[in-house]
Amino acid sequence: MALAAGTRAQMVSSPLDDGQTMTGFIAQTATGESTPGTLTYNTLFAVGLLLFMVTLILNLAAGAIVRRIREVY
Repeated sequence: MALAAGTRAQMVSSPLDDGQTMTGFIAQTATGESTPGTLTYNTLFAVGLLLFMVTLILNLAAGAIVRRIREVY
């Protein structure tokens, strides 16, 4: 499953370049060997929280758009 999520550990400066997805980073890094309190452990939670926040904001925005343009039958 990690291969499908993307396993390229590369930081890019341009949004058009290939990079690693957030889910790919989580799948590659969360091996169960992360010690609590380390940078790797905290980074996993930061990436997960960022992914959740982006998803939440996009869903709220999409819901607002749908409510605004919905036709009532």
